[in-house]
Amino acid sequence: MIGKQIKYFRLQKQAKQEELAEYLGVSYQAVSKWETGASDPDISLLPGIAIFFGISIDELFELPYEEQMKRIENMMLNERRISPDTFDQAISFLEERLKLDPKDLRAIGNLASLYNHRARSDHELASDYAQKVLEMDPDDKGGWVDFLEASGGVCGDEWYDNHFEVIRFFEDLLIKYPGNYSCLYALLENLIADGRYDEALPYIEQIKKAKELTDRPFGVNLMLMSPFIEEAVQVVCEEHVAIVTTGAGNPAKYMERLKEAGVKVICVVAGVALAIMAERMGACAVVAEGCESGGHVGETTTMALVPQVVDAVSIPVIAAGGIADGRGMAAAFLLGAQGVQMGTRFLTAKECTIHQNYKDKVIAANDHDTIVTGKTLGHPVRALKNRMTREFQKKEADPNTTPQELETMGAGALRRAAREGDVQNGSCMCGQIAGLVKSENTCAEIVHGICEE
Repeated sequence: MIGKQIKYFRLQKQAKQEELAEYLGVSYQAVSKWETGASDPDISLLPGIAIFFGISIDELFELPYEEQMKRIENMMLNERRISPDTFDQAISFLEERLKLDPKDLRAIGNLASLYNHRARSDHELASDYAQKVLEMDPDDKGGWVDFLEASGGVCGDEWYDNHFEVIRFFEDLLIKYPGNYSCLYALLENLIADGRYDEALPYIEQIKKAKELTDRPFGVNLMLMSPFIEEAVQVVCEEHVAIVTTGAGNPAKYMERLKEAGVKVICVVAGVALAIMAERMGACAVVAEGCESGGHVGETTTMALVPQVVDAVSIPVIAAGGIADGRGMAAAFLLGAQGVQMGTRFLTAKECTIHQNYKDKVIAANDHDTIVTGKTLGHPVRALKNRMTREFQKKEADPNTTPQELETMGAGALRRAAREGDVQNGSCMCGQIAGLVKSENTCAEIVHGICEE
């Protein structure tokens, strides 16, 4: 475990492996092996390592990452209230981790859980005090507002209660995941809570239509980094949704609840280790998604990823990324996949609700019309090249550009393309296989055509 500490302090010092190796008189390959856990440094090197980092030898053996994370997670699970000092220490550790690795989803998730834990604790105290107010004066308006807010109730007064930001979030999320059942329910719930009944009616119709269209099982996609993931999981369990797919995070904390509700979970993975972890957690299948896909992408191609995942797990593997016709599906089956997932091909489906300009741009694309941006932010995205992606790429290459500037550039970009039809200043997320997509068809025509091929 000392290798993780060495890497931690090296990154904190902003030093390269070669610099540490030169100081110690070893090869940089040796340092690399320490950091990956393939080997440990000789005990005689420990004083030199400590001096290089300006720390004591004892600090090299402090609690490693995994134990620190488990300690924080167990604390949230077992303690009703966390002391301010302990809370601040945990926050400090997690924020330091994110400075070193902005893509550390476990650290991001634990930060969210910690703040939620404190919020729940604060709400319990607020509820206790508000109840005392109401016990003394049952007509005290402020007491009712405080009690309802602390207890998760809804206050109907227009001057107090509204969910504008929450509603706007789910409206945007439905653009990315059209017809998503959990988003529809969450949006509907908040519109009704605000008394915006006329606006709620169309979403009620969408839910009714989803149930009327089929008596067969249908699925819901859970975006794990959503700030409303807890509510989405609850809706999925309450409505007995048959299948969910998970992406953009680690589903570990929700797996038991979903399985107990009879929900089959399919995890989208970009690597072998994630596939193995998903199987151990009880996933019924995995989607092995290569970097040819559109939207958020990993680093391994579908051709390389799928057979390695197939060999590593015993559950069904679904191939995704770079598949748009019968040849791609057949190739996926030869690699060992038992099914395929296609996104780009269905962007031009007649049932797809994105703007026609977006569909036309996909149909006009060739084999080199996509680009990946956002690598420096830790969440790379593949989209069709346009004015927005060129400007983003230029800014990303500029060392003076801050992450906040890049995040601001990307904010609302998908909506601009998908809803407003601005395909020059919006983000047209799309896979490399767009060059094979040359027509707009119904979903039935796409599926039957691919199977016939």
